[in-house]
Amino acid sequence: MADNEQRIARRFMEVVPALLHGLGSELRAAAFESGSVSLAQFRTLIALHHGPRSLNELASFNEVSPPAVSRLISTLVERGWVQRVPDPADRRQVILTLTSAGEESWSALSKRGVEHLAAMLDQLSDEEIAGLEVALVGLARVLAARQAEKSEMKPS
Repeated sequence: MADNEQRIARRFMEVVPALLHGLGSELRAAAFESGSVSLAQFRTLIALHHGPRSLNELASFNEVSPPAVSRLISTLVERGWVQRVPDPADRRQVILTLTSAGEESWSALSKRGVEHLAAMLDQLSDEEIAGLEVALVGLARVLAARQAEKSEMKPS
């Protein structure tokens, strides 16, 4: 890896935690009905917003153990944001989906997060915004490729 990539990687490791901390604080403030929402809960809402998932899929997505995601899901079920539905293909399993209240909460949290990030981005120059957009497209491509490789390596 070239020195430039190392330098940018170090800077990325400095900036991203601060960005996530600020975003997490903003999301917790936005979740006034429930009192708070963790980043793991928000990530779970994002995943379920894109479609039903199994407990194991959510554990993999959040990079935690199934028991940890099970506790997280229980909290979201108690809030009325997520429901457990029997898996028609395997009755021992459940499929997790967002309820309409969960969709509404995700939309409100997402809107608040976008507004928070947009306010920060508004402080950048047009050139910085353009560079960031190009970099984000590239990072998304690399992450998608890595996720695809990871999925291919999983045993069926």
